[in-house]
Amino acid sequence: MTIPEVEDLRRALAQGGKSAAVLLAGGDDAVREGVLEVVAEDMKRTASPVAVVRLDAEGPKTDAWARLGAMASDSPLFGEGTVVLITSVGSGAKIPPDLTAFLESPAPYLRLLLCAEGKAGKSPLATKVAAIGSVIAPAMLKDRQIQALISQGAREAGISMDARAQDALLDLVGTDRAALDQAMVLLAEFAGRGGRVTEADLFGLVQRSRRPTPWDLQDAISERDLARAVKVAVRELEDARDTRGEAISLFHKVVRQVRTLRTAQAMVARGASTDDCMERLGLKHEFKWDMTKRGAARFQATELDAFLKEAPAAEIRIKRGSAGPEPLILDLLARLLGGAKKARA
Repeated sequence: MTIPEVEDLRRALAQGGKSAAVLLAGGDDAVREGVLEVVAEDMKRTASPVAVVRLDAEGPKTDAWARLGAMASDSPLFGEGTVVLITSVGSGAKIPPDLTAFLESPAPYLRLLLCAEGKAGKSPLATKVAAIGSVIAPAMLKDRQIQALISQGAREAGISMDARAQDALLDLVGTDRAALDQAMVLLAEFAGRGGRVTEADLFGLVQRSRRPTPWDLQDAISERDLARAVKVAVRELEDARDTRGEAISLFHKVVRQVRTLRTAQAMVARGASTDDCMERLGLKHEFKWDMTKRGAARFQATELDAFLKEAPAAEIRIKRGSAGPEPLILDLLARLLGGAKKARA
């Protein structure tokens, strides 16, 4: 599967870009392995053979940085090269001494790939890496972007998938491109070149690896999308060890989002500025306020007020009721989102 960030790096290195180090800030396994492949291929132009060493920097007792320092000081005799992949690098705020030494004077027989948290893309570490190499901060993909990747992946695998099969695969793997790649391989082996894959074919072949994000339910409520909200809630309840505890957590997520939307409505009604609204709601990015404002416009104030008035009784039912948590949460979402949809702003 073609990954834009990987191809951008490939082009940059082919055009003579700096290549001593790459910082990958965020991204999934597919991005990491793609970047690793590109870095190793580029190093083969100046070294042979090229080995890959994988290290993990997690924990205070890690020896990853000491091993990097040792490799940087041990010059090979016969033109060999090594790509050092270090995962769990963290936020990039603090740079270990051995890493600092390499970044300030990189060894020509080593290439370094650092895999860090997303916020490392704007850290002191990113500044140092950019001076001798590249910083890659993969975009967080939305569902519609993954749907396009699924269509592309099916074409590349030589199989056809109807819309229901594509939606089911999206629900199973989410934005994990590595899991999507693996799923396409399995489906192609199952259906054969030119074969057709249905929704039923996925079950038993594709393992659900989708990781929920904190804003999945929030976004579904803001978009007044009942089907999506139900799907998110059911998935989280299925994965929970404590179903009733998870139901209570979901209840509070729903109530918090409703209060956010109601507050947004009130502030818009009185003509508050964008800055005031963002400060009141604790939003750091203007696009988040725009999304919240559009979501608030999809509800009547009376709907949200009625929901909040009934919320204490709903909480008691979830905590103490004899019915299972799942139907109570689905009823809660239906009461909030099941009315006539408002035109999307």
